[in-house]
Amino acid sequence: MLEIRLLGEPEVVRDGQAVPLPASKKSRALLAYLAVTGRAHSRERLCELLWEGPDDPRAALRWSLTKLRPLLEPHLVANRDRVEFQCDGATVDISALCVPANATTDQLEKCAALFRGELAEGLDLPGCFRFQQWCAGERERFRQLHIAILRELTERLGSDERAVPYARRRVQIDPFDEQAHAALIRLLASLGRRQEAMQQYEHCRVVFERELSARPGQAVEDARREIAKAPHPASGHPLPVARGEAILDVRFVGRGRELSAIASAQRMMLILGEPGIGKSRLLEELRRRTKGLTRYGRAFAAEMARPYGVWLDVLDDFPTESDRARLFDAVVDKLADVELLQIDDLQWIDEASAALLHYVARKTKLRIVCAARVGEIDDNPYASRLVRDVVKMNIGPLSTEETRALVAASPDRDRVVAESGGNPLFALELARAQSAGTLTQVIASRLAQLESRARDLVSWAAAIGRQFDADILGRATEMPSGEMLTALEKLERCAIIRAGEGGRCYDFAHDLIRDAAYQTISGPRRVLVHRHVARALQSVHDPDSALAGDIVRHASLAGDHSLAVTAAIAAGQRCLRMFAYSEAMSVSRLGLQLADSLPERERIEKQMNLLDVIVTSRTAVRERLPFARQITELMESARKLGLAQTASMGANLLACLHSESDDLARAADATIASAEISRAGDPRIAAYMMANAARCLLFIERDIPRAQSLLGEVETIIKAVGGEHIEIPLGLGYLYAHRGEKELATVQLERAMAMAGREQDHWREWCAGVRLVTLALETRDFDAAQRHCDRLLGIARKMSGGSEGVRTDVFAEIVRFAREGEESDLRTKLDELRVVDCKSDLAWALTFISELELERGHADRARRDAEEALIAAEAVGRASEAALARVILGLDVDRAKWDDLTERARSRVLEKERRHAQHGRRADV
Repeated sequence: MLEIRLLGEPEVVRDGQAVPLPASKKSRALLAYLAVTGRAHSRERLCELLWEGPDDPRAALRWSLTKLRPLLEPHLVANRDRVEFQCDGATVDISALCVPANATTDQLEKCAALFRGELAEGLDLPGCFRFQQWCAGERERFRQLHIAILRELTERLGSDERAVPYARRRVQIDPFDEQAHAALIRLLASLGRRQEAMQQYEHCRVVFERELSARPGQAVEDARREIAKAPHPASGHPLPVARGEAILDVRFVGRGRELSAIASAQRMMLILGEPGIGKSRLLEELRRRTKGLTRYGRAFAAEMARPYGVWLDVLDDFPTESDRARLFDAVVDKLADVELLQIDDLQWIDEASAALLHYVARKTKLRIVCAARVGEIDDNPYASRLVRDVVKMNIGPLSTEETRALVAASPDRDRVVAESGGNPLFALELARAQSAGTLTQVIASRLAQLESRARDLVSWAAAIGRQFDADILGRATEMPSGEMLTALEKLERCAIIRAGEGGRCYDFAHDLIRDAAYQTISGPRRVLVHRHVARALQSVHDPDSALAGDIVRHASLAGDHSLAVTAAIAAGQRCLRMFAYSEAMSVSRLGLQLADSLPERERIEKQMNLLDVIVTSRTAVRERLPFARQITELMESARKLGLAQTASMGANLLACLHSESDDLARAADATIASAEISRAGDPRIAAYMMANAARCLLFIERDIPRAQSLLGEVETIIKAVGGEHIEIPLGLGYLYAHRGEKELATVQLERAMAMAGREQDHWREWCAGVRLVTLALETRDFDAAQRHCDRLLGIARKMSGGSEGVRTDVFAEIVRFAREGEESDLRTKLDELRVVDCKSDLAWALTFISELELERGHADRARRDAEEALIAAEAVGRASEAALARVILGLDVDRAKWDDLTERARSRVLEKERRHAQHGRRADV
């Protein structure tokens, strides 16, 4: 007999026994989705729902299905294409719900008992926008049904004492319904509970005034007047006594074996355990016992687009460097005197923080101890890769004696020891609340006993989702500072929150307390709370957009998609500046989905800006190329609406994508389209777009006369209206290099590199550097080529995710080969270039190498390389390299593309033709 409970935290019961669920949130989310929908879904749909991203989504789906099969057999049916949960013979709690008007009172009470919380409570996945949208819609549907059941029960039971919990629950899940408040006030008054009725009225007034900026309506005021007419208080119903003070002096107990194992570990170690088992407390004790300098950082589930979030906590002054390599080295330098580094909640680490932690582990002999929730680390590919080969230690429950020592001050310690199962957090919460239930229920019970101001404030703090600043909390709640500080002090005394250094930054004592506090907020109130938090964050002076990622999260949960998308653009651009390309892609994908609900003009402009972030990110081109279709569609829509600048940007993005993927024909078409469209816009922007188009045409060696014409127009515009942009000297540098005018080209390319360096535009800085290297090699100035290449290697280290590193290594090996005559690692690096499938660079490299080999008398090797160069060049339409390879191989050159050939290629072709002509005259003689 299989029973699935989804109204609250998901539970699976088989033959009367609760079955442990997978620790992975996404696996549990998949279970909820399949059980609620009750129909077959394609694997592609499920991947889009939960695993959209750069990693292998089908493999992740297969892994989750292997975790669910033992729980759901034989009801989980999966084949190669589709997955379905078949309910035959199983019970799902949502199926037992009934229409209130058609049910008996007894049936309604049974239905009300099924609601242990909201649908799939605790399974929020902010990074999975489609699942989150589906979940929000389903939660609202069941919330409305729950309200209808509670309303019907309250009306049927009248002034019966049994109606009170239903009326209270109705107010809790629908806090802005005046009729719900009025019904509860009248009910309490009719039962003689005047003081409670008046407290409920005051609570309603405060909620409406603070969160809706309005007073309660006539129904609530009428209910208040009825309090005076109510009978005298009935005996046996005293007001609940507020508890929750931290009655325990929490000491560290047990864990001697674990501490010894950590002390003996030489390098990086990972501590694994279930929530509340004491991982963070163990780290704290380890810091206390360490004599040298320690550093501690923590990841947060609610963080997104906050690159290096963990390290911002570890270091008081996180370095700001202009490139990733120097940034990483600067962090290593700051850790020079540190003996112990700790990273808590590793399962939520961001990609940039994970990369930096891996670098620190490789470059230092620092002791590193991390902690993570068992199972959940598999949901994070960056974390799971990071700890693949490190020493792992699972920590289990405390023994009976250790648990008894932990709660020795509790008057009810025997019950606490028996019910807690050795979970330290559970034991402490049971001792403080003196109530029974699950850990979540016990925490919720203790929170409910707080006085109203503290209870109200703790829900706002929980919605922020990570460490919270008192200033931000005050801006969001608009609570008078005196009241807020008193409430914060109360929460500290109750061991619900703890203050950080300086007293302005606070955090929850445990994430499970944060989760329980957040679950007390009803759906409608969450929307309002997140909207206030988003506006509070927006009001803070934030020139570097450090808060943009948090604004994205809160604004999206509040349904303010315009603000969320604007913040997503800022967050994505900040990620690019910090070399956090995976985070840039993630936040931009979310922004694209949120923007679908915006008005058409706003949607087109903002989605194009988000796509600009995606294309600019230095992730693998195969990850970015699928966005070409969306760019094309947006470009056409922008044209129809007269958004010339947006359409031109789209064409430019297409040109970049097609150029990187060696589809030079499409790149040329897009480049020309970008230049033509830009003429209708602002002259300065038009000049930049035309210069960019010209540079692209020169790079792919297509329509060179048009490129020359465009650059001529650019110079005319700049003389008339002023302005400066990297693309202008970069385009001119490419043009002069194409003509073989080395001195002029070097001046412009150096200027472009300097401008790009100042603006931290590493990609254009790299492009200029590459052309300087190739130009010096082509003109046989090998010393200059070495100098330029040394700089280029430094630039490439700033970039990650793309193919620039591999391509730069090839140029470095070619320079060494040109100067020393030894191949060294040249062939290995060429193989790496073949792997990343960059045929343009491969064609240039092999052509240049074959020229050198021919000059050095290695005709066979020269011919072999030229043959491969010709194949690569013709595959991507590189006319100059194809012509040079043909010259080396003694083949005819098609003069149809003569205008597109570089001066170097033309001179080689003409030299070959002169030699043939002389040979022909000698033959005639």
